[in-house]
Amino acid sequence: MQLFNQIITDQKALEELAAFSLPENYGFGTVLCPIMIGSEYKNNQWGPLTLKKYAPLSLWPACKVLHYGQEIFEGMKAYKTPNDEVNLFRPIENAKRFNVSAKRMAMPEIDPELFLTATKAMASYCSHLVPKTSGHSLYIRPFMFATENSLGIKPSESFTFLTIASPSGSYLGDSVKVFIERKASRAAPGGTGTAKAGGNYAASLLTAQKSKDLGYAQTLWLDAIEKKYIEELSGMNFFALI
Repeated sequence: MQLFNQIITDQKALEELAAFSLPENYGFGTVLCPIMIGSEYKNNQWGPLTLKKYAPLSLWPACKVLHYGQEIFEGMKAYKTPNDEVNLFRPIENAKRFNVSAKRMAMPEIDPELFLTATKAMASYCSHLVPKTSGHSLYIRPFMFATENSLGIKPSESFTFLTIASPSGSYLGDSVKVFIERKASRAAPGGTGTAKAGGNYAASLLTAQKSKDLGYAQTLWLDAIEKKYIEELSGMNFFALI
C-alpha cells in the first residue's frame, strides 16, 4: 500500500472494507465495494485523492450535471491471475480515452497518473473482492461529473472525479440474440459519439427497452447516415470472422 501513500485515507472505511467478503452471488454491477476514491476540481486544479466510505453523494438541485449532462465515465476490469495476483488490462488506454471524453464534453482533463493511481489503488485495496472464477472480474468504474451550483448554460467550473468498483460475473451468456436498430442512431458525425458520456447511453435506452421487449439481449447499431454499415453493439464491440 506504500505506493498509494499520497491518498488521504479514512481508516474506518478501510476497516469496513477488510470486513467485507465476496458474496456467493454477485451478478454484474449489483454488489458495490464499500469504498470509493476520488478528487475534487476547483480553482482550475485537481485536489488530492481521498479514499472514503462508499456512501450517498450530496448535490445541489441546480448542480449542472443534473441539467446539462456534463458527465463521463470509463469501464475497466481487474482479474485474478493463477498465482493469485491482481492485474489490470491496459489501464493507460482507459486514462487516455477518459481525457478524450473530457475534452469533448468541455471538462478538465485529469493527470493520467492521478487516474491510474485511483484505479490501481481500488484494485489493490479490494484485491480480496476480485473473483477467481474465469471470466469474472472486479469491474472498476472511474467517472467525473459537473458540480457547479448554477443554472446558466455554460461549462461547469467545478467537478468531482470518483472511482468505484463491483465484483462482477459475465455481462452476458455464451450466446447473444441481437436486435438490429434501423431507425434510431447511436452516434452521428459531429456529435458526442466518441465520448464515453452518460447522455449517449441515456439516448440508447429506448432501443434497449424495445430490444428486451422483443426478446433480444443486445442492440446492433448501424451508421447514422446510410443505416447499412455496422458500428458496434450497445454493450460490446462487434467482430466478424470471414
